[in-house]
Amino acid sequence: MAPEASRHHCALASLISTVNVLSSYKRIQHDKVARSCSFIERMQPQYSEYLINYHRFLHTVRVGVNQNFAFLQEVLENIPRTLGSMIYIPRTFEIDPKSKPSHSEVEELLLVLKEVRREWSAEGRSERDQYYIPLLQRAEALFPKHRSDVRVLVPGQRLGRLVFELVKRGFRCEGHESSYLRAAFACFILSNPIPDNHYTIHPFLHCLSANLRDEDRTRMVHFPDENPNAILSQSSLCSFVLGDFTNGYKHQAGEWDLVVTCLFLQTEPNVIGCMEVIFDCLRPGGHWLNLGSLASAYHKRKNQALLTPSHEDMRHIIEEIGFIVTEEGTEIRGTFCATQSSMRQVQYRNVLLVCRKPADVGVQQVKTEVVEDV
Repeated sequence: MAPEASRHHCALASLISTVNVLSSYKRIQHDKVARSCSFIERMQPQYSEYLINYHRFLHTVRVGVNQNFAFLQEVLENIPRTLGSMIYIPRTFEIDPKSKPSHSEVEELLLVLKEVRREWSAEGRSERDQYYIPLLQRAEALFPKHRSDVRVLVPGQRLGRLVFELVKRGFRCEGHESSYLRAAFACFILSNPIPDNHYTIHPFLHCLSANLRDEDRTRMVHFPDENPNAILSQSSLCSFVLGDFTNGYKHQAGEWDLVVTCLFLQTEPNVIGCMEVIFDCLRPGGHWLNLGSLASAYHKRKNQALLTPSHEDMRHIIEEIGFIVTEEGTEIRGTFCATQSSMRQVQYRNVLLVCRKPADVGVQQVKTEVVEDV
């Protein structure tokens, strides 16, 4: 298959998977609730009576699923408009009604619901500020003036909040995302004139363990806390790209003044190739801001060899690629899609790096083949 045809085939497959998992959400989650209810009802009466309150609570879960699905339907219906400018979407395409989303696809959707709360609700502000404020402060310090002339690239934008915050500060910014599902959510929120706190979802509805109270699962979250379209619709400073990062940007040598990555490298199957592309696409003297881990946590194949270089190893590779590390912080603590009421709290120790491409480096295309599995 020719490369262009192969890309169209992969894009269509990803689009179909996204549509499938969104449209299947209600059925899958109702089935789970029904199985739990059936299990309780088959218990001996003396035991099922102990769970009478929990049995009633499952009805509340079902109502929450319906409310979540009402929002998902809007995202689904807007896909031709929101993603149509970035990928070719056929007027008609078939989805096998017997096709079921994979476990990983369903889990990604449930995580994205929590990411909506993290990125676009007032409740999630404290968590996202742990990550975004250090990056935004350094971007502003590097470019105090004439920001509309500064070209900023944000690989792995997730739901687009960091891109929006950079545009609010005057930067000319392009967001990139490889996940069609996240792109569908991000473009829906960013491109529609949505009143503040217009939507309501239950992001923790599917957190089945470590809950202190039943209501911790069914708690409602309102979003967006701010209407991004009010700013973006009046600005020409924002653009979006959907697809594989390394293949999409490896030929954009010297085109960007600043690259900002947050929790991105650990999702890349080839971290070294990704950092080479970041280095190459920066102009001489350009900067790279990174917050998160430097090691990949992405496993594409079950039997793939697992490489686990330390931060020290990865920092050495960064310098070998050609970057000059001007700032390094290893005490940036933060949670991710967590809830304060959970009995299981996980806090991450992240690394903040400020790197500069030497000003005397000539612009060259990355010659290394981008290998997807390392």
